[in-house]
Amino acid sequence: MSYRQKLPPAHSVTVYRGDYSGAIGQVSEYSSSSVTWQNNGIGTGTIIADEDVKVPEPVDALGQNLTRVVPVVVRDGGRIWTGRVAHAERVGRPGKGTVTASLVDDWVWVSAMLAWPVPTAALNAQTSVHDIRTGPVETAVKGYLSVAITRLGVPCAVVPAPAVDTSPSDYPTPKARFDPLDEVLLPMLAATGRRLTAQLWLPGWPQARGLLLSRPTIVFDVATPSPADHVIWTDELGIVTRRLSTTSPTATDAVIGMKGEDLERAFTSARDEALITQLGDYRLPELMVDATDVDTAVEGQARGLAKLGEYRGKASVAFTVDDGVPYTFGSDYDVGSVVRARTSGIPITDAVDRVTSSDNRSDGRRITPQVGASSVDESTEKLVINQVAELATAIARNNSRR
Repeated sequence: MSYRQKLPPAHSVTVYRGDYSGAIGQVSEYSSSSVTWQNNGIGTGTIIADEDVKVPEPVDALGQNLTRVVPVVVRDGGRIWTGRVAHAERVGRPGKGTVTASLVDDWVWVSAMLAWPVPTAALNAQTSVHDIRTGPVETAVKGYLSVAITRLGVPCAVVPAPAVDTSPSDYPTPKARFDPLDEVLLPMLAATGRRLTAQLWLPGWPQARGLLLSRPTIVFDVATPSPADHVIWTDELGIVTRRLSTTSPTATDAVIGMKGEDLERAFTSARDEALITQLGDYRLPELMVDATDVDTAVEGQARGLAKLGEYRGKASVAFTVDDGVPYTFGSDYDVGSVVRARTSGIPITDAVDRVTSSDNRSDGRRITPQVGASSVDESTEKLVINQVAELATAIARNNSRR
């Protein structure tokens, strides 16, 4: 297919100078463009373009991430994705090959800041073991972010929490000790059904609520995902192609170890009776839950049932849809919205974990929602490999701090 036969670009891809002082230019002749909005995590993207294009400067800039920050803003209809180049590859004859830029969105800042035990004190004056915050989750999350931003002096800002914060207060008590902020905040957000957002603000754009910004700034906010009870994707309604992932249950019984040591330690147990009935005699039986902070059997059993929930069978599905047929991303549903899907006879009711907008200049734009946060990966197997590596690193880091 010749260039003239290509479809018009559905994305507007702009590359900025490293200090956001101006745009280098637009990558208007890309071969493909893909960006993902992620629920409580780092969104990703990929831009592929030929080197021998009419306006080479922004394409060349995509590959300069080794020695400079390379910000990228992608406009997809009325939505904006903001981030930077994390990895770039040039392949082929110099000047005649292709550039592939792998992007991360501005949520990456959350994983690049630490929560200090005493964030207002110098490193040699950390007089507390942990920074512990309780109360309404929005205020607590924004408190962790605000003190880290102030300590580091980075170009970020937090939308102020409401004066009367009615967000939930029931979440795992965080104990921050030089932990990356994402490790501290994610359990709080997951337990309360909140979503942390991060997006660039540029001068001339509408001001964020409660802020008066004057320079390019990464703005954080805590949102409640919009309800989407009416959204039901099925093989007959909406789904064009799909990738379904199912994981078997691996435990139905839990032994919970509570306070005490050796023969003095108290134990209790919990069972997932409904799952036992479903699976029958050949189920995989039990696991151990370490709950040394728990005093009573009732608390221990609650902890055990919660852990068993993590070991239940899981299903997630990523599927391509024609946006607006019948549901439209951004109006009918958003990232984090709880929706329903049924494919291959398997029903799923879960949050939209991420949404990808992909534009291939031959085939056009496609929207790919993923429902359920298990192992479906519609873009690259490297994501799964990286997640395993990050988990191992986090475990080692956690062990070194204790």
